[in-house]
Amino acid sequence: MNSEKRWKTIAIVSLILCFMSISTFAYFFYYGRGHTVDRRQYIEVTKEERHMILREMRGLLKGVQGIIKAVSEQNFKEVAIQARSNGMVMASEAKEHAALVTKLPLAFKKMGFGTHRSFDHLADRAEKMSGDEILKETATIMNNCVACHAGYRITE
Repeated sequence: MNSEKRWKTIAIVSLILCFMSISTFAYFFYYGRGHTVDRRQYIEVTKEERHMILREMRGLLKGVQGIIKAVSEQNFKEVAIQARSNGMVMASEAKEHAALVTKLPLAFKKMGFGTHRSFDHLADRAEKMSGDEILKETATIMNNCVACHAGYRITE
């Protein structure tokens, strides 16, 4: 085999390996990793990643509590502040952890980002809504929380 053929073969093999590596990364980034347990899909993450996810969930719960309290006080400006704190600002922190994002199933990511966008949407309109409308919309958003906890389990 002459030198030119050898280099062409090496180049082709290198391109194939590069394509396979990128494809594998893209697959896990898009679909994540997970298994099924007690009818829930479990998502394996590191201890630190699990704590980060649980911290975010506690933050969402705190924001919902803040919304309910603000509605009870007829403080719709505070409703907007609490809803915004649960919005995409909170989600942007998770984007800094690309390794974690690759482990999360697509449906989980869609539900999570959809929830954050819904809180932003509520924040945009809160001062023009009645307390009952805010509570109804908050209850609708919380359907995502219930569905997530019913469908997924975060494990180390």
